Amino acid sequence: PSPSLEGPLVHFMDEYFAALSVAAASGATNPDGSPITARQAAKEMSATLQFGMKYGLGPAKFTFASASHKALRGNPDGADERYSDESFLAMLGPH
Repeated sequence: PSPSLEGPLVHFMDEYFAALSVAAASGATNPDGSPITARQAAKEMSATLQFGMKYGLGPAKFTFASASHKALRGNPDGADERYSDESFLAMLGPH
């Protein structure tokens, strides 16, 4: 894989695990009513990475015209000050 993907991948994983941790601590549950667990988070991240390795790399990879996305943190106006930080944007790579 491209070294330029490391920063965004690590960021995605950090955000994913942080979101599940906050959800679990707040008492949120899965749609079936079961608790959100660390084992579930690891299993789902593993499946995500396997899917990415299978379909996201190599000569037959699927290419999106644009894959940019802003993960918002619950601010009512949708503002997220992280997106005005040049080092944060550089870490995420081109949009």
